[in-house]
Amino acid sequence: MEPRFYTGLTGDLKARLRKHNNGAVPYTAKFRPWRLKTAMAFASRERAAAFERYLKSSSGRAFAKKRLRTMCYRYTLTDLKALLALVEATGLGVDVNLDDFPARYNIALTQHLPVVTRRGKPRIETLRFGLSLPGRSPTEKSMLLANARAGTLLAKTAFRDAARHRRCLVPADGFYEWEKQGRTRLPHYFTLKSGGAFFFAGLWEPETDTAPGSFAIVTTTPNAVLRPIHDRMPVILGPNSGPAWLVDEPLTPARLARLCRPLSADLMTGYRVDSRVNDVRYEAADCIAAV
Repeated sequence: MEPRFYTGLTGDLKARLRKHNNGAVPYTAKFRPWRLKTAMAFASRERAAAFERYLKSSSGRAFAKKRLRTMCYRYTLTDLKALLALVEATGLGVDVNLDDFPARYNIALTQHLPVVTRRGKPRIETLRFGLSLPGRSPTEKSMLLANARAGTLLAKTAFRDAARHRRCLVPADGFYEWEKQGRTRLPHYFTLKSGGAFFFAGLWEPETDTAPGSFAIVTTTPNAVLRPIHDRMPVILGPNSGPAWLVDEPLTPARLARLCRPLSADLMTGYRVDSRVNDVRYEAADCIAAV
């Protein structure tokens, strides 16, 4: 895996965040946007440092307050039989070998995961979670983004081409979000009331000489289940809307808006889970146990 640099200039994200939030990193002790549980990853130390300097400016603080609440960067894919049933229900003709996909209870950014893409015909391939965005010059390497906002897919150059030609389906059966209570963040787990698998709407980029193939999850406004916890939610698709998202031709803005509407709150449920899920290295079935 290519090296990654996070603000604070370390590749050890967990230790960096712990020290940062405890006030033990003088460089960032007075400004802590990462309490919003977002990390920006860069491929060069210089770019990470430049971004952190920007975050300390007045415009950077405004950006952090408005935009750095990344939604849906941790999710699950635990019921593989439900995944098989979902893929079969789409009628896309995608072959799924369950032996290729172990149950996952705490999926995180930079991990390689199954995604349904269309390269002539639909197929399942393994891509890295975190869309690779190219640098602004030939000397700058790519950065990672977990999410893309539905309302700006066709407006932002970073997403426009993928939104037109490289949409994908990300299989899942639940996702985590964190509730802020003072200085504490409490994890919640959200899934369908039916307990079945579903797709996140996604965008993907093919591999290059310097980066693997990658994907990001599209987010939209929250429904009544998510609204008390977060101001965004992932776009959730089923066996009918999934194939509509995956079609070859570009979607009209109106069609894109319809597909990216928040899923009905009547179909979803959520509950508190143990804080052990905060550790990306912890992956066991009790990650999704209610507390």
